[in-house]
Amino acid sequence: MKMSESAVEAAALAWFVGIGYKIAHGAEIAPGAPGEERPD
Repeated sequence: MKMSESAVEAAALAWFVGIGYKIAHGAEIAPGAPGEERPD
């Protein structure tokens, strides 16, 4: 069975959401952004 990278990514993200994680795009958590992951 051949799977594309985007199919694997979508499956992984769905799995993480299913176990309670919130998905965020890089620009949302980048340094200086309102939702930055950490202040350092």
